Amino acid sequence: MITGEVELSPLTLDPTGTLRRDSPRPWYLRQPGYDDAFDWHTIYYDIFRATDGAVVLLGPSLRTLTPIVQSATQIAFDVPRSAVAIRTLNRNAQIWLPSTLSTVVFNGLGVQTRIAVQPNCCAWFRGKRVIFVLSRNNDLQWIRDWAAFYVRKHGCNAVLFYDNASSRYAGGDIHRALSGIAGLDTVVVVAWPYKFGPSGGQEQQWDSDFCQYGALEHARHRFLGFADACLHADIDELVTTHDRSSVFDRVLNNRTGYICYGGEWVENVRAEPPDAQRRHAQFRYRLPRSPTPVRPKWAIVPACCPPKSQWRVHDVAGMRSDRLASKGVLTQHFRAINTNWKFERWRPEELTPSHILDAELAWWLDGLND
Repeated sequence: MITGEVELSPLTLDPTGTLRRDSPRPWYLRQPGYDDAFDWHTIYYDIFRATDGAVVLLGPSLRTLTPIVQSATQIAFDVPRSAVAIRTLNRNAQIWLPSTLSTVVFNGLGVQTRIAVQPNCCAWFRGKRVIFVLSRNNDLQWIRDWAAFYVRKHGCNAVLFYDNASSRYAGGDIHRALSGIAGLDTVVVVAWPYKFGPSGGQEQQWDSDFCQYGALEHARHRFLGFADACLHADIDELVTTHDRSSVFDRVLNNRTGYICYGGEWVENVRAEPPDAQRRHAQFRYRLPRSPTPVRPKWAIVPACCPPKSQWRVHDVAGMRSDRLASKGVLTQHFRAINTNWKFERWRPEELTPSHILDAELAWWLDGLND
């Protein structure tokens, strides 16, 4: 089964009005461009049905908007105020309501908006081994190579793809890029058009980038609740294991249903001419010591997640990784597979005596460009 794009039911403040979210960062710590990058106006990314029938309203941290949003939500769903309890997470807020309503009208937020409650889609991924990602403007060939790697080397059979307002192509182009990969039977593309949010700035104060945190929890509750196992990996990240086992097998056959692991950088050295198209399999060299660390990533069995845990970018809060199952798992982080969206990461390198050809990585990449 290959499914199409899905609809969201967002709630957004009037950008021309005076009502907006306050920033968690004081003005003197905001880097240039902070105000343009910050999401001042999104209340809910989506309103949808949970697997237990409740309605989930999921969005960025509400902060000083909390009382007015609680009041508007209470009126829209016609429930007691005690039912509108906001679950405040890291850069994310959720309300879970017992309601059978399929459409609601919001007032009192500067706009009057009729919104449909979207269906739960966890049945689409029931029993699947899923890779999922938030991506913007990554090359379609990179996306296809990324998915093909996990299908061939790890037994993945489903992709959940959040497209963060790409300007180079449409969601249908992503579907076409992924079509025809033998063994991949479920592909879902979610248009996620929200502001990614500001970086940490000079002080590395990460508090304002709501978008990816929202996508992770949205994926968990609307799509992946019945999946066998899920792997969170960016397009420039290919996971390997020291014994060549499947990372899905590792997470399914351990004590906790959760593994978290570090990684290594793959450097920008390749045999092809510099003007050749960059692809993962062309890069197999690393340095003896990486100048910067690779942040952890993770894989999980959704059924093992406690209700109060949170899927985050580099870990799952409220869960303990199985150390034995995580040992020997590495994220191979490719410097070359990047659009330079954050900084100029892609620079061709000349092969030097310091570069080490990774023969094991070469095995994992073998056949990927076929």
